[in-house]
Amino acid sequence: MLRNFRRSLRTISKSPSCVECITFASEETKITSVDALKKLREISKPYLLRRKHNEIDMSDENKLPQLIYTKILQIDKLKDNSEFFQFARLTILKKVCNHPRLLMEADGGSNAIEQAKNQNNLVPMGHKMLVFTQTHKMSGIIEETLKSDKLK
Repeated sequence: MLRNFRRSLRTISKSPSCVECITFASEETKITSVDALKKLREISKPYLLRRKHNEIDMSDENKLPQLIYTKILQIDKLKDNSEFFQFARLTILKKVCNHPRLLMEADGGSNAIEQAKNQNNLVPMGHKMLVFTQTHKMSGIIEETLKSDKLK
């Protein structure tokens, strides 16, 4: 399916007759179809898969693969580890910012839970509340807190 999409996208983007027939208009300005297709290519390029090695025509001498092996230096190993630890620290900081109980047993609160508690008067009136979280553990904490406050 993706291969067909890529093929049709290539056909559209290279066909001059089709380029002329597609235009996008907005209230202030009209964007020409060429600009729109350039923008489409820029947006979709990161999501299109590259060709696999076995799909490449290897008849050309310039396309023969060359493998070069090098040893990883000690400084590169340290650099990779330090970047990993920075990511781990950011993850911990994110957990603390979401709710202290994600990291440790704590009595602190969460802005998301406080916002939900502030909506107490809307639920009895028949309104519904939808809460989004990034982690399952955080949704459990929010659910537990709201149930203890008799808010479902």
